[in-house]
Amino acid sequence: MIFKVFKPFFYLFLAIFLPLFLSNYLLSLPTNIEGYKILKIFLLAFFSSLILLVFLIFYFAELSEAIVNFRRLNRFESLSHPLLIKLSLEAPGTYQHSLNVATLAYKAAKGIGANALLARIGAYYHDIGKLKNPKYFIENQNGNNIHEEILPEESAKIIIDHVIYGDTLAKEFHLPEEVRAFIREHQGTGFLDYFYKKAQKLKGEGLIPEVRRKDFCYPGPTPQSKETAIVMLADAVEAKARSLETVTMENLESLLEETFQDKKDSLQLSQSNLSERELAKIKKVFLNTLLSIYHKRITYQKLPLSGPAKLRLKKNEIEDFGL
Repeated sequence: MIFKVFKPFFYLFLAIFLPLFLSNYLLSLPTNIEGYKILKIFLLAFFSSLILLVFLIFYFAELSEAIVNFRRLNRFESLSHPLLIKLSLEAPGTYQHSLNVATLAYKAAKGIGANALLARIGAYYHDIGKLKNPKYFIENQNGNNIHEEILPEESAKIIIDHVIYGDTLAKEFHLPEEVRAFIREHQGTGFLDYFYKKAQKLKGEGLIPEVRRKDFCYPGPTPQSKETAIVMLADAVEAKARSLETVTMENLESLLEETFQDKKDSLQLSQSNLSERELAKIKKVFLNTLLSIYHKRITYQKLPLSGPAKLRLKKNEIEDFGL
């Protein structure tokens, strides 16, 4: 990231330094030939122009590529994209969750110098696979948990499938590969512990024949970039924060510490290139953002009405009854 920022200055430095180096070298050569100094000056001018031209070509080629990538990604940032509209209508809970995750991811990525635009767009689309069975995900349920009516293996299959189906849907709608990566990687190789334990209990009661651990694991891969890792963390903490009965700084700090440690212990972040320092920054950004998202509304005490206000209220009540 630092090199990207200083790359133009690096090119400029080389464009100035190399001609000076060549000129000093050429002028230091012994000469007994008439007109050799003129030749050296010509060569200096030629090499200077050539080197500067080459570096400018490389620089503007990279700049052009960056602009093209930005414009290509920018097309998918709009919330009016057909997939996002479909998500808002058919899985409104997931849609709202995705917006919150996008807010968290954008601020965190910006805080550590990662690609904030890509993180936000990836967060918008990371859960589109839930369009297949929206009611099987808690954020879209209204008190009735369908998972109580089916076997835990079926529950696990439906939940895990949102990653696989999401990637298929993204391909169908021609989402860029870097956006599809968020869909595949946001759950990593995570383990559905709740349903696994539920299945083990049923096995112990003789209600099911066997329980295979692999049936309760996401296919992966784990996050391969800082941006997909940030969305993984944002996805987990947002879901947990939403389930808190009381939102306080202490509760959120505990939630963040537990979530981050769990992801590290299960090696979900091992290939993301996130440093401990960056993780600490992300944690701090998440805390401040979650506090602003889930702040409690202030309850204002009703003040007693003054005399004129009482008269106006009484007059309005009489008019409402048609008197």
